[in-house]
Amino acid sequence: MDLLVDIGNSRIKWGYNDNRLEPGVPVIHQDSNFEARLFSTWRALPKSPQRMAISCVASNAVLDQVKTIAVDLWPSLSIIQAHSVAEAYGVRNAYEYPEKLGVDRWLCLIAARHYWSEPVCIVDCGTAITIDAMDRNGCHLGGLICPGLTLMKHSLSNGTANLQFSAQSGLPNLARNTSDAIDNGALYAVIGLIKSVIADLNKPVKDLAVNKFPILQRDRLLDWQVSAAKKAAAKPTRTYSRRPVKRVPESLKKLIVPGRYLSRNPKLVLTGGDAGDIAPHLDNVSCVVPDLVLKGLSLISAE
Repeated sequence: MDLLVDIGNSRIKWGYNDNRLEPGVPVIHQDSNFEARLFSTWRALPKSPQRMAISCVASNAVLDQVKTIAVDLWPSLSIIQAHSVAEAYGVRNAYEYPEKLGVDRWLCLIAARHYWSEPVCIVDCGTAITIDAMDRNGCHLGGLICPGLTLMKHSLSNGTANLQFSAQSGLPNLARNTSDAIDNGALYAVIGLIKSVIADLNKPVKDLAVNKFPILQRDRLLDWQVSAAKKAAAKPTRTYSRRPVKRVPESLKKLIVPGRYLSRNPKLVLTGGDAGDIAPHLDNVSCVVPDLVLKGLSLISAE
């Protein structure tokens, strides 16, 4: 049995994989007694895990606390910590420094690539909202980060005087009191962001080198240039009357043909704690997968 642990900005989401994924009850690691709660919860597991696959976007202190609890319970436990890399599991990272991509986002991309072959747009609705797009070839096109619903409302309340908000989710309506105006405004902002990204992904690409997703074209051309340079270095030196011209392969020319799309009609996948509140207000949600990060961890732990 594998224990899967996703340490987010606010909560520890976990589950275990014993032929199928069984999600557990999340624990808020900002609570003072979270260690005792996690210890007692894990001690009641039906079987002792052999491996623990873990991801963390919180502090190293929280990570160390969780690892200590697991090792205290199961001293022989093998721990696998997930990290973002340039390419793995059929996914190519768009970041210039791949390790800087949040590991939770990387795991969502890995899971999406495993379960769906079409283009996807993944929206993780947690403390922060992250949006990542990936084409049908597994190329990550990049992403966005903004405050989540609660963080957005907290920042507005903390930065202004006498503005109170509720813990409930808003409605996409104009409000008639301040509390509802904050709730609804935050929801409107998130819905508008997601719709805008989907609209951009559906626009024809006129020039990938200058559009909103330059990393895809740049990286693929660089790959071709590096490959061409290696082939040239392996051949005997020849003298030419004029410098030979390296031509861009036809497969790359297709990327810059006007009228092509980066990610035509992507599957919109929502995950994270607020996904259930946001999804009903979007018309084109393909599915809500609350435990997409854990599914990515499950794929890593299976190897």
